[in-house]
Amino acid sequence: MIRCINEKWAHWGVIFDEGKEYNFEYIDDKNVSIITDYEKYYHYISISASSIDWIRQGYKQENLHEVIPDYLEHSEIMKRYTTKVKLPFIKVKGDDGNNYSLCSLTKEEILSLYDVAIDKHGKIAFSYSTYLVDEYFEFKEITRDKKLKELGL
Repeated sequence: MIRCINEKWAHWGVIFDEGKEYNFEYIDDKNVSIITDYEKYYHYISISASSIDWIRQGYKQENLHEVIPDYLEHSEIMKRYTTKVKLPFIKVKGDDGNNYSLCSLTKEEILSLYDVAIDKHGKIAFSYSTYLVDEYFEFKEITRDKKLKELGL
């Protein structure tokens, strides 16, 4: 059991309620992309997102650079400004009945392992929504207890 320390909600209601305890289970590690250069990533993603009018006029990925200065294909943006890593996750069933996957590493642990960017809110800049367990739950003691048990202590 883990205790929620920060409420999480959506427009349909509460997902995790502060003070409430939740069951969790470890799941397989997941591959995620983390942004390595926040400013450049969003510069090029913004340019890419604005290309729809040119595509409607018949331009293709291969020739958009002719009409859009600095245009890069999405795959090139991902290759240049993100890194793919495998991180450990847990699964928690929320109050809305859905299962949520949360990375069990802390921000500090990720920063010590990988050279990645921090977003404007001071969080790890994942290329899509990824949540850390310690943002919502007391988890360090559980991790510590698990490691001690594995060591036979």
